[in-house]
Amino acid sequence: MQEYKQSKPILLDEVPNALGEIPAVNLFNQKSQKKAIGISDLSDVAELQQSIYNDYSEIEQLIRLSNHPSLVKTPNVEASAGAGSIIEMPEDMDSNLKPYIIQPSSQSLESIMNTIKMKVDAINRITHMGSVRATEKQVSSGIALQTEFQLLNARLSEKADLLENAEEGIWSFFAKWQNQTFDGMIDYPDSFDLRDYASDLQFLQQAKASGVKSETFQKEIDKQIAKAVVDEDEKINLINNEIDSASATLGQFGTPVEEAV
Repeated sequence: MQEYKQSKPILLDEVPNALGEIPAVNLFNQKSQKKAIGISDLSDVAELQQSIYNDYSEIEQLIRLSNHPSLVKTPNVEASAGAGSIIEMPEDMDSNLKPYIIQPSSQSLESIMNTIKMKVDAINRITHMGSVRATEKQVSSGIALQTEFQLLNARLSEKADLLENAEEGIWSFFAKWQNQTFDGMIDYPDSFDLRDYASDLQFLQQAKASGVKSETFQKEIDKQIAKAVVDEDEKINLINNEIDSASATLGQFGTPVEEAV
């Protein structure tokens, strides 16, 4: 422990480090090519967010100028301020010197708004959150949505592996402090797959209503529907046993009636 007085350190107390090393663990967001230096997920997003903030400031200034145009006049012209004001001009004024209003065009306002939308889409692509943050209906193929979910899943899985290494390092320091050896294992989920259960359920219902005359097919569809709705494994096994034990009616077959002669 040290105390600084007049920019000079004074040693107050000294305790030896029993570990013999600094008990610190690096937790990287993403590993880079440089040792002990990580990569941030928010650096690019922060720059885009700052640019969007500046764009909104430009929009505010443009709205102010559009609602309050500038009046150009000579000193001899009397004009009162405010909306619907009356401007009095001398009768012998040259027509080229008549006052006029300067008002910026509002077309640039729409271009700025489109630029902001493009930057928001860029943020969604960088963070792989386009499907999760979707606020309006878009025509996207199932392959495109599945690919984006897989990219997000891979990014989250990588972060989970880094968290495992960091937590193992923390417990290793704790065990060393207790003169023990850490032989445990930290296990984080390896998959963070995000499924669209509503779309899956709609697809399964359409498949069930397709009219396939197969008892095995109908039972498998029922199992998939139950799996999409129920989360508990014990109840899923019970439902599957009930489905397997039940008999399905494939169709109705009528007996032909012979016509009387």
